[in-house]
Amino acid sequence: MIRTTLLMLLFSTHLIAQDSLLTATLEKHSFPFSLQNGAISGEGAELLISEGASSQFFLIGEDHGFAELPQLTAAIYKSLSKHGYNHYVSESSLGSLPDLEKLIASNDYKKAFAEYYQNHEYAIAFYSAIEETEMLREIYDISGGKENTIWAVDQEFVLSLRPHLKRLSEMATTKSSKKLAEQLYKESLENFAEAVEKKNQSTIGLFGFQEEQFDKLRTAFEGNSEALELIELMWDSREIYLDNGRDNYKSNLDRIQMMKRNFMDFYNKAIANGEETPKAVFKMGATHTYRGRSMLNIYDIGNLASELAEANGSKSTHLLVIPGKGTVNRYMIINGKEAMRTPYDGSKSLGRMGIGPIYGAMDEQEMRLVDLRPVKKLVYQRKIKDLDDVLENVIYSYDFILLMPQVSGSTSYLNE
Repeated sequence: MIRTTLLMLLFSTHLIAQDSLLTATLEKHSFPFSLQNGAISGEGAELLISEGASSQFFLIGEDHGFAELPQLTAAIYKSLSKHGYNHYVSESSLGSLPDLEKLIASNDYKKAFAEYYQNHEYAIAFYSAIEETEMLREIYDISGGKENTIWAVDQEFVLSLRPHLKRLSEMATTKSSKKLAEQLYKESLENFAEAVEKKNQSTIGLFGFQEEQFDKLRTAFEGNSEALELIELMWDSREIYLDNGRDNYKSNLDRIQMMKRNFMDFYNKAIANGEETPKAVFKMGATHTYRGRSMLNIYDIGNLASELAEANGSKSTHLLVIPGKGTVNRYMIINGKEAMRTPYDGSKSLGRMGIGPIYGAMDEQEMRLVDLRPVKKLVYQRKIKDLDDVLENVIYSYDFILLMPQVSGSTSYLNE
């Protein structure tokens, strides 16, 4: 018994020593970083932009729902636009891109978004947050409103059914197809309202749109290639959502494969338009921006960006943003608007990423940029060892970590 206790004590002491070594190493390779008035500054910012300037792709891995992340992204994009970056890869759906581009190009874009969400509440993923649209408008303005600036690569959002059916009614070339789309659109508004009232996620949006309704749309819009493409995007996305409860790995894999195909379509379009090596900034959930295998055991779009850049004789820069404490906007229609200001503790919310020890290097007030490249070498040489496998994967996957101690929830166009 005494021997077992001693062994446990020695092992525990060893792990604490390794965590302390990791913290000391992170602190040694951390640099001041500031985000103020839409601009980044400090030694860390200079290092980050220098690396991004010599890369083809710059990827920002985030936890969603904060005001600061789109502000950071806009500032990074603005800095990198001086080095040839002119595309933004968004974790939003391809089918919603026409609506998104129209809204963001409006003279009074905030009013346009507010009016859009009056009938289509939360229909475009992430862009019901005012800060996200402010970021997108700045990117749009920097690009001069050029076509193919925004690359929306994700599956169709579950709540996008209503505006998609409305668009189908506008695409209709026959009376019968228009009548069907208008009828289904009206029903979708009613079904949405009922699902929200009953807090029934299983019938909301694409979840409640049945196979026979898709078949009716396919028949009614036969020969209309643009409409059929949107219908199939909705169908494929619905299957991904449904598979999430039947076969989670397949659901994630199918989604990522769709994202990769959509990305390559945008990329190849840029090539066809005369760009020799298109350069793009990504902002996505951190599971998507890994180099190598992600925490979901999938080679995600972040790895595609890394491999593609290397094949082109360039590189990609991967930044993981780690929030500390504050609030987060977790509103998802049926969980109540009080979720717009949910208390947040990143060490708990991001626990599955294994990054708990990294919080030891976080200052209570000031942001710091951690350069992970020298840390990788020490891990590889086993000078820092016995790390959690998930944490070790994060260290190998990312080039930099931005420690952001104070965060606040994004502001919604929807009434708080």
